[in-house]
Amino acid sequence: MDEISKHDFQPETPCIKVVGVGETMAPIIESLKEKWGGFISAEMAGEFNPEKADKMVIIVSDGNAEATRNAIKASRETLTIVAVAEDAIIDSLDVPVLKSTIPNMQKQINEIITPIIHTGTIGYSFDDFEMMVRGCNKIVVETAKASGKSRFADTLSLLSPGLGNYSKYSVILYCNPNDEHHLIMAELQGLTQWIENLPKNMEVVWAVYQDYTLSDGNVKLTVITAR
Repeated sequence: MDEISKHDFQPETPCIKVVGVGETMAPIIESLKEKWGGFISAEMAGEFNPEKADKMVIIVSDGNAEATRNAIKASRETLTIVAVAEDAIIDSLDVPVLKSTIPNMQKQINEIITPIIHTGTIGYSFDDFEMMVRGCNKIVVETAKASGKSRFADTLSLLSPGLGNYSKYSVILYCNPNDEHHLIMAELQGLTQWIENLPKNMEVVWAVYQDYTLSDGNVKLTVITAR
């Protein structure tokens, strides 16, 4: 747990299960096990055994349509999302889908899990994530880092312009409280202005977290969007 202080965990952690479909997903499953330990469970589809305690299932798939649909069917009563290789051709999964390159997939899954598992200064919860993705069929996760006087404006400038086409947003800000470049509230004006400039029918939840691995005045912004 090297990204954020181990002391930030909630005493009651939602049970998140990650299921791998396809042998190319095995390294992702093993890395997630190593990173999160007992805070999530991660297994290959052949070992997948849904449990009543599961609050969310994340299926990571190489694109095998039949095996992916079988995993979705097995977890039907649980909030389920699918992360699939971006070149895969799978249609009508009827669950939120995150398309990603395989090398980037684990990073994006971590960006989803981290604010749910950890406790923020201004927190984010499983319920926030569930409300965002329920009824949607597409998820996008983007992350940017920047430093300097205009660091928040710079992180926002690194996001894809196409994010404005989504209807639901989770905006999560990370900073290091031990860094000499302390976060001041005035810096958040650029972020709040960006949120205010979104169409009025957008649903936005934002949160602030501590990340002790950030240094040299860097901040990190993660935006999770759904439609």
